Amino acid sequence: MRALVLDSQGLSLLAREHRGAAFERAQAYLIAALESGSPVVVPTVVLVEQYRGRPQDAAIDLFLSRHRKALVTVDLDQKLARACGRMLADHGLGSESLADAAVVAAAARYGSAIILTSDFDDIDLLASGFSLIDVVRL
Repeated sequence: MRALVLDSQGLSLLAREHRGAAFERAQAYLIAALESGSPVVVPTVVLVEQYRGRPQDAAIDLFLSRHRKALVTVDLDQKLARACGRMLADHGLGSESLADAAVVAAAARYGSAIILTSDFDDIDLLASGFSLIDVVRL
């Protein structure tokens, strides 16, 4: 069972039900995860990127509620913060890449995971040390 980890764009696509190839790809991965009983992981830092106090926030809340049985939110605790900081340092990246590092660190907690992202290059770089993490471009 592989965790499905959503970055900000992956969550946005699925929650707001955008149309197009990226949405269809993301939806196929979501359906596969739900059918296999795999956890759908959203780091809370991704929620920070999405919530802006606008009416569109309701789409995120609806998605989270609709998938609450499979959904796992991962908080940025001290252990995850340490992993993020190390990844950023190892790759010469700054705090502007914190959310990307949190996505990869959350995926690493599950050992085997698929990350859905539109930020492929940065996420793939950060995940390069984890052989059981696949990064899928949306």
